[in-house]
Amino acid sequence: MGILGKLFGRKHTAVVDAVKPQPNRRAEAMTVKASSERIESERQMQAEAFALIESQLVASGLFNPESVPAMISAIRANSPPFTPVNAHLLLGKKGRPEAEAARISLADCLVSASPPSADPATFIQAACTHSANLARNRHALIRMKGIGIEAVRVTFVKDKGSCAKVKKLTKSYPINDAPVLPLQDCNGKRCFCAYKAIIPGLDD
Repeated sequence: MGILGKLFGRKHTAVVDAVKPQPNRRAEAMTVKASSERIESERQMQAEAFALIESQLVASGLFNPESVPAMISAIRANSPPFTPVNAHLLLGKKGRPEAEAARISLADCLVSASPPSADPATFIQAACTHSANLARNRHALIRMKGIGIEAVRVTFVKDKGSCAKVKKLTKSYPINDAPVLPLQDCNGKRCFCAYKAIIPGLDD
């Protein structure tokens, strides 16, 4: 027993001052804040992606047209700017806590109980990935043109997930003639193709 215990008949309890978390100045200094133009580009890019996803959901015939707006709301709620577009709140996956109110059951969105022509979950995931990549690549070209880039190459993740056709696009293209990415008939599981700017003197 410590001296306080001897004096007051109780054990000494150490009083520890609450330590306030200090801001990480180094991390803050290294953080690059997006410009207003980049934020607007991201907003437009996501709006395009959501519109493309919605049109695919309607055209698929897999989902009740009345349910599509709620499905898009769920996708939008869990896909804030500068994050991957995803359908976690439709597919029973973990979502962002602030987006949980938008969660809906995919089973309630299907046209009927009869076997669908395609797996709805797989279709939604593919629609999100393809639409987001299509919008992202289109806006990447716009930004490249804006800074004077005149030619590009096609790049892709060099693994088994890339589609066979994009692997054949190895030449350079004038930026106005670059193929639309992803390719319309892309069947890759993880075909994250993109454009790489060709800088004269560095990429000749």
